[in-house]
Amino acid sequence: MTPSFLFILLRRWIMHLRIAAYLVFLLAFSSSAAHSQEFVTTRVGKLSPSEQCRLLKGMKMPAEVFGLPTSGTYIKSARLVHDHRGEYCKVFGGVRPVDTSAQDIRFEVNLPTNWNHKAVQFGGGTFDGWLGGPTSGLKRGPVSVTGEPEPLARGYATFGGDSGHHKRYFPLPDALNTVNASFARNAEERRNFEGDGLKKTHDAAMIIIQRLYGTVPSRMFFLGGSTGGREAYAVMQRWPEDYDGVLGAYSAWNQVELALQYIRVSQALYTRGGFLSRSKTKVLAQAVMKACDSLDGLQDGIIGNVAACRFDPATLLCPQGGTGRHCLTAQELRTVQVFATEQKTDQPLWNGVQSMPGFNVLAGADLTGTVGLLHHAEHRPKMFLNSSHYSLLIEHCDLCSRVTAVPTR
Repeated sequence: MTPSFLFILLRRWIMHLRIAAYLVFLLAFSSSAAHSQEFVTTRVGKLSPSEQCRLLKGMKMPAEVFGLPTSGTYIKSARLVHDHRGEYCKVFGGVRPVDTSAQDIRFEVNLPTNWNHKAVQFGGGTFDGWLGGPTSGLKRGPVSVTGEPEPLARGYATFGGDSGHHKRYFPLPDALNTVNASFARNAEERRNFEGDGLKKTHDAAMIIIQRLYGTVPSRMFFLGGSTGGREAYAVMQRWPEDYDGVLGAYSAWNQVELALQYIRVSQALYTRGGFLSRSKTKVLAQAVMKACDSLDGLQDGIIGNVAACRFDPATLLCPQGGTGRHCLTAQELRTVQVFATEQKTDQPLWNGVQSMPGFNVLAGADLTGTVGLLHHAEHRPKMFLNSSHYSLLIEHCDLCSRVTAVPTR
């Protein structure tokens, strides 16, 4: 047998060992051990999908079956859903923290009636904190083709978590948690955001999947973009035995320096005369495309040879310090240059990180969707919610910046 085959066998053995530990717990402490065993192993065909789903409600899991310290897990609700994705059991639950002052990790697991024996864990975005976005497992993922069905609609069991922190903003949407970093004051909540919450959510989902279907997935994947991309690298490096494949897109792996880069860009945009209107971002994007489209041998509207694209934005400077619809003023040019250049702090952060590369706006990245839809060039910037809490991550968030990206070539 090859080493890779042995590794797969070992990984499956570890997963089944954890599930076995949970089943032993059920047999020892359930008020109806015989019924619990039948439910796990032989109930398929005896109960309707709706009945199978409802039986998950109230299910509890002891701390001993998790790969990281917890105070156990509970299922808050479980109901059968019918929508354009098909028929599936929607499960909401939580993982209790060890620190009683920390919050639970809320998670969602979606279990299709027509399961393909595979599962996908979804990463979050920005500072996580809610279940309504990618972590719900109901989306297509960070890299997808418009019109293609979501993984859930294709038979995958899907799940994700809020990484263990959330606040109520009623009547405002729960999504505001993604821009609130105040959780960083609590050590366990901070570790959950850095990556621990991913493992705890994964282990809970595996037990729920085993409970409903009678077996663990034959293939396990992780999909994430932005913060979810950073999380993809985290699970790959820390728990490779849990996954068969990982996709990390546009990873926000350097959280603190990225935030400082955003501040630097915002300062340029809000300097008088520095805001880039929609028409000016189009001028830049079209000029870059014209200069670099054919560098890969094809003129097809796609910059395929990004490494060779060396567009000089100074060629768009309006003559004689003037203005115009098809050129950039001196201040607009400076804003473009800020977008394209590195942000570097005078001193390295606690974990040694000191810089963030510029955005790829001179090699094909289009700013129109980022700033060009706004029309308030002289609008003064405002503090938004808990923006000052970025400083907490500068002091405490180690893994957010230390996780390394895997080279693509």
